[in-house]
Amino acid sequence: MRQQLLRKYLTLENPPGDRQIETIVGAAANENDWVDNQLLAALIGDAVDYLVTEDLRISRKARALGIEQRVFTIAAAIAHLRGLFDRAPQPPPAVRSAKAYELDLADPILDSFRADYDGFNGWLQKCRREHRQTWIIDADGRHAAFAIVNEEQDATQTEGEKTLKICSFKVAPEHRGFRFGELLLKAIFRYAEANRYATIFVTSFPKQEDLIALFEDFGFIPDEKRLANGEVKFRKSLRPEQRDSESLDPLTFNVRFGPAAVSLRGASVYLVPIQPRYCDYLFPETTIALPLFTGYFAFGNGLRKAYLCNSSTRTIKRGDVIVFYRSEIAQGIVATGIIEQTLVSRSAEDIARTVGKRTVYRFTEIQELCAKRDVLT
Repeated sequence: MRQQLLRKYLTLENPPGDRQIETIVGAAANENDWVDNQLLAALIGDAVDYLVTEDLRISRKARALGIEQRVFTIAAAIAHLRGLFDRAPQPPPAVRSAKAYELDLADPILDSFRADYDGFNGWLQKCRREHRQTWIIDADGRHAAFAIVNEEQDATQTEGEKTLKICSFKVAPEHRGFRFGELLLKAIFRYAEANRYATIFVTSFPKQEDLIALFEDFGFIPDEKRLANGEVKFRKSLRPEQRDSESLDPLTFNVRFGPAAVSLRGASVYLVPIQPRYCDYLFPETTIALPLFTGYFAFGNGLRKAYLCNSSTRTIKRGDVIVFYRSEIAQGIVATGIIEQTLVSRSAEDIARTVGKRTVYRFTEIQELCAKRDVLT
């Protein structure tokens, strides 16, 4: 049985020997010592990259030989290997982290890609075989939205920096209005930040006006020159330089390099308490017990949100930073935001027209706020 199990492993033919090992760690006292020395000799001779072992005697010998940085315990080896590959952090609620092979090939959401791109089926097969990172939002037994990404080389990137391409990005027409596009972007931004990408880019045909508007709202800048197939490339940098912080106002800085990048230059910071029931809906990713029908509230999905209150504060301005603090239960900071615009009004109609679907408040609740005093939005 041992002989059968050994066949699972690659064999190192004619491993290099190194008699100098014995001059440093001593002559082999027994067969086990001899085997340990041969393993270390293979490491010194660069016949292998690393040695993984829980044997403390080998680790001590490796330190004496000055090669301890290439000898790992099992736990250290796992941590090292994980660092070599991208990881997918927990996506927002309603978004499923998946691989491309989990997409339903018969789903109607793929039809427009087949119409616009020759050879799409072959390209998608390639994505499936490569297990490309994918996010899927399901609804009513179908794919409501999905995105596929992949690390790719870009002519503008500098040496040592990583570039992430959004290969496919689609929200089904019947599911628009729920901010699923922003929800997918939220997952992509988290992934890019967790895996230290410097740039994200995507290509799109000019006819995709809504999609282009979404990308431009979140800092993707178009190239002047179109690609050979007529598409436009949109790039977003995630690595601001010192001059960017000095030359851009806080809001522009956040749009260009955020959501994670925040500039405090010339900005004030405000702490905003938010009740748990509203926090769970407005920031569903911060709660343990998810509310029912998560994903079907546009205000919870969106990266841009509207906050209403009867505060008498009038000093908040565009570009200021607000820090949301969950009050009462499970207290703590849950999110940071940049002020895009403010409105002070007692007209429920004006407020509703301004905030659209980005607030947790229903129209009757907005009317109740307005009945008390001016509402700060």
